[in-house]
Parts: sequence; C-alpha cells; structure tokens
Amino acid sequence: MPDCKARAPGLGTPGREHRGPYPTDSSSRGEEMIEYKVVEVADVVEEKLEEALNHWTRRGWRLDGMHFVVKETARRPSMAFLLFVKRPGDGEEAA
Repeated sequence: MPDCKARAPGLGTPGREHRGPYPTDSSSRGEEMIEYKVVEVADVVEEKLEEALNHWTRRGWRLDGMHFVVKETARRPSMAFLLFVKRPGDGEEAA
C-alpha cells in the first residue's frame, strides 16, 4: 500500500493552534509532534476499505476520518480518503 503523508493546512505553523486531541507544534511547548496520513482508496468497495483500515491501524495509526467523493450523476462514491493520525510512540510503522 503506498505511503501518503500530509499535514493539515495551517497546523503546526507559528500563530496557529490546533485544538484537537493531540498537540501539533512541539517547538514552543516541548510536546510531541503529531503525524497525519491520508490514504486514497480509488476502488470504493467494502473489501478495499477494510484492507486499508486494517493495514494502517495495525501499524499504530488511528482513524481520524473518512471522506467520500461522490459525483452528482452517480449514487456510489467514486473515491474515498481515509485520514489517520499518529503520535511518536503510538506504534511502529512497518514498511
């Protein structure tokens, strides 16, 4: 499964503060830095979603959200994005 890392815009930058469950800027408060992972699932079927969810949660990533892309002319989603978060020490990521 490809490794796609991304940080949310504005988080962890000077002058902006994240009010979520984990601190995002360790430089000023001496806290751990959170990591974000965005995984794209192009084939939106139950088996593929389960495979991606199980793959990353086994490696210490926590599911933070799931977003679906739905075209106006279709009933089913054409793509899904799974959002994961992880703090250092939450688990070891295997390649």
